[in-house]
Amino acid sequence: MCVYGRVVFKCAHERWGICVKRCQTAKDFRDGKLNHDCVIKKPHVPTSRRIQTDCNKCITMDGKLDRAKKSIDDVKRKLKRIEERKIRERNTEEKKIDNRKKVGRKDENRDSNEANSWSLGTGLGSITEESEVEDESASDGSSQGSSQIFNTERSI
Repeated sequence: MCVYGRVVFKCAHERWGICVKRCQTAKDFRDGKLNHDCVIKKPHVPTSRRIQTDCNKCITMDGKLDRAKKSIDDVKRKLKRIEERKIRERNTEEKKIDNRKKVGRKDENRDSNEANSWSLGTGLGSITEESEVEDESASDGSSQGSSQIFNTERSI
């Protein structure tokens, strides 16, 4: 078992340094007496140290994660804006449809009122269908007395 210097990072990763003391297996391998090298590493306490920073791999990975999180947040914000726009458009469409229905109802009411009477203008009154039916039944040439004229102006 060889003794190595070691660095332990804040992220708990470690990096092995140079070999401080070789074991007999490593010496025999170096001299060519053995076919395999020593695989057991033991930290050398006086040359080992702890560092309060992350290792290079973790720093790189954290940078990539930060960029990925930022990209995800950007996409979420864009999706939220798109959803809000769709909701606004849907609400606008619903309001337009409601307004069309209201206008349609007003037109229906106006059409039904117009079917029963015709306005002769402001202050002139209106003639109803009933009065025309009476005029046709009277058809003696003088329909002026049988027609009914209703005054549409109201005196205040």
